This record gives sequence, C-alpha cells and structure tokens, in this order.
Amino acid sequence: MMGYGMMGYGMAVAMFLWWAILLGGIFLGCYGITLLIRNKNNTTNSNEALEKLKVRYVMGEISQEEYTEKKQLLQVK
Repeated sequence: MMGYGMMGYGMAVAMFLWWAILLGGIFLGCYGITLLIRNKNNTTNSNEALEKLKVRYVMGEISQEEYTEKKQLLQVK
C-alpha cells in the first residue's frame, strides 16, 4: 500500500494541478477580456477628446501652440 488509497499521492497532486490550471485559465481569460474592453473604451474617449480639440482650434478658441501641445498629450495616452 502507498498510504493514500490505491492511487497514492500522485493522483491527488494531479487532480490539484488540473483544477489549478483550469481555474487559472478561466481567470486569465476574464482578465484578458477586461483589458480589451478597457482599451476599446480608452481609445474611444481619446478620439472624442481629439475631435473636440480640433473643433476648438478651428473655431479659434485656442492657439496653434495650445493645439499641438494638447494633441501630443492626448496621443500619448
């Protein structure tokens, strides 16, 4: 006898690893989907802000220097 039923400790370790890999995969999948959704939202917000900046520049509310400075800041994010 091996001490832990007929299968020994190896079967318990294999079962633990199986569940750890399965749950880890589910967690990583959910995390990846969350990151994709956040990136999509950030890109949309950045594009909207850039469009508003362009309108302000065209309307003459801000100077060319302000426009280029703020545009660079928006494109970095």
